[in-house]
Amino acid sequence: MDPIRSKTTTLIQAMRILATDIQSEDGVANAAIAEAADRMEELLELVDGAYDVVEINSAPETEVAYNKWRSDWLEKARECGANPSS
Repeated sequence: MDPIRSKTTTLIQAMRILATDIQSEDGVANAAIAEAADRMEELLELVDGAYDVVEINSAPETEVAYNKWRSDWLEKARECGANPSS
């Protein structure tokens, strides 16, 4: 049984809250958490853009391997929080 996964945007918001709430004398933990949130947000934007490209570019139905890869990639991107433009 898979554990319940939070939305990526929810994790980003939680990390931003932690970055301001954690008590760290030198601020290193706060900076690392804030940077991780920034990086996750950037990566999510890239995934969103790639999602659109993969969704638009489809191969002929005879290319079963590509179609399976494409289907799996799109599903995983959605699971990771991709929010494709409609």
